[in-house]
Amino acid sequence: MKRLIFAVIAALLIALPELTARLYIVLAAPALAPWHMPDELPAMMDRGSLTPDGYFKFSEYSGHFYSISGNRRATAGQPLRYRRTIWVFGNSEAFGIYVPDALTMPSRLQRIINGAGLAWRVENVAGPGDPIAGELALMRSLSIQPGDLVIFDDGGIDLRGGNCTDRTFALAQIVCHIWYLHGGNSGALADFQRIAARAESYAHSKGATFIHFLQPSPDDDYYLNARGIRLAVPFSMMEDSFHLTAEGEALEASEIFGYLTTF
Repeated sequence: MKRLIFAVIAALLIALPELTARLYIVLAAPALAPWHMPDELPAMMDRGSLTPDGYFKFSEYSGHFYSISGNRRATAGQPLRYRRTIWVFGNSEAFGIYVPDALTMPSRLQRIINGAGLAWRVENVAGPGDPIAGELALMRSLSIQPGDLVIFDDGGIDLRGGNCTDRTFALAQIVCHIWYLHGGNSGALADFQRIAARAESYAHSKGATFIHFLQPSPDDDYYLNARGIRLAVPFSMMEDSFHLTAEGEALEASEIFGYLTTF
């Protein structure tokens, strides 16, 4: 009996920190929580591949949620005639992974632009899992024209996902997050900002305007000293820590449009 009691106590002592960490993530740190996968995502992703340059290259795909053509996700309401193109780069959040084509942030942004009477075309060239280095490589492969506007809407891969990759144990996530808050991620932050500066320089060399947004996150400490315009979306409009509901996509589009009209 004593051995049994000792074993139970030992098991509780081992499990308690992990259970406490999981409770903390649910109640106080939603940005550390994992995200679930939409049903159609594997079929769409299986048709593409990661390029040596580090960005995801899509194959042609047409489904209930996703429509891909020419390595771009469909943007609803694109005008036949336009004076400038708005290129939206980013990861799965900018891609709009939880919503159908017509409800992504780029499609919502296109709708707002059309309503304002502006002859601007929005192109969704974001890719699930793309780091900022992949965004820059993809941008270099596209035909960016003078007068275009380049949007980077990112941060989730480089400043969190790429450095705290253990999703099995909640305690490991918290330890990684604490390490980040105390400067343990400073190298990744420096790389992120250096690549952002290169992207801005390249856009300017093409005669385009560059705007860098930090994608919505419920964790105020997440981006620390990262440079960029912080987009704020209530956690109630997020499917998980870094992906938006249809309402969140609409709010993000409205926020971004407010910045675009200053250029």
